[in-house]
This record gives sequence, structure tokens and C-alpha cells, in this order.
Amino acid sequence: MIVVFHSYGLHALLGISSSKLIDGIVDTEDLFGSAATSLFDQLASQAKPHERITILEDFFKSVLQKRPLLLQASVTASIQFILKNKGITSVKQLTDFTGFNERKLERVFTEYLGITPKKFSNIVKLHIFLKYLKTKFETSSLTTIGYEAGYYDQPHLIREFKKYTGLTPSQYLNQANPLAVNFLELT
Repeated sequence: MIVVFHSYGLHALLGISSSKLIDGIVDTEDLFGSAATSLFDQLASQAKPHERITILEDFFKSVLQKRPLLLQASVTASIQFILKNKGITSVKQLTDFTGFNERKLERVFTEYLGITPKKFSNIVKLHIFLKYLKTKFETSSLTTIGYEAGYYDQPHLIREFKKYTGLTPSQYLNQANPLAVNFLELT
């Protein structure tokens, strides 16, 4: 079973810097203590996936109820700004929007999301491209879809796509089980 959190979810849930969890594997018991053992026992006792999902949701709700919401309004607003603009957002636009200087903005994003605002914007833009690819590939070329998603040329699209997926867009399309199932749905 895989649990996918919103970009700021781990910080809100655990109250620790997301940057401390980058490129590492952390034991669930290290994060939640003995409650993790109980959670695993409850999950193992259920055969149906929807029952396991309910157990997980209840567990995370109880953890959140014990903690005050620590997410800064400026981070939430910045995330919404980036999402609204489909990842086509410069750091300058974000500094103007938040009133923070570039270094402060990067520190806050790294604290709450574990990545810089530029990297978050690039990931959002990639998600938008994947959404367009799923819905428009039959009627449009990769170049056109890439341009609509905010990539200024095909080499830029290929470079960014490969950086995050390990594949070119064409290789991705030829996969029997595309990676899109691992990406969050963006509205």
C-alpha cells in the first residue's frame, strides 16, 4: 500500500522539516512510535482495500487532530498561486506575490515542502503536461501539448520530462504501465 501526501502534508502531519526526509527511507515507527505497530496490525487484519483505506484515513485524522496546523498562510497561498498558474511561475512572480525575498522564499519552501519553489513549479508543470498528454494526445502532437503546458521548445520538454521520470515522452507513451499512476491528480 502506498500513501501519497500533498506536497506540504508531511510537514503538517509530523511538524518536521520536509527537507529532512528527502532521498531517504524512514521507518514508520520512527515517525509515529508504537501507534505504527498498532496501525500495521489493524491493516493486516483487514482483507478489503477500502477497509484498509478507512483505517489509514482514521489514523492520519487522529494524528492531525493532536497537532496544530503549522502551515504558514504564505506557503499555502504560494502553492495555490503555482497551481493556478499551472507551474508557469517565476521566482520573481512569487517574491512579488509573497513579499519575501528569494532566499527567504526558498527557505520556507524547503522547510515545508522539502524542495524549492522553482522545483515545485517544474513538477506542477510536468503534472499538467501529463494531464494534457492523457486527454489530448489523440488530437495533438507532443510539441503542441508541451507548448500548451508551458514548455518553450521540445528539447526543454524532453530534458525536464527525463529529469523527473527517467524516460523521454515517447518512451513514456510506449510503456505498457505508464508512470502516471504515481502522480497526483491536479485539478
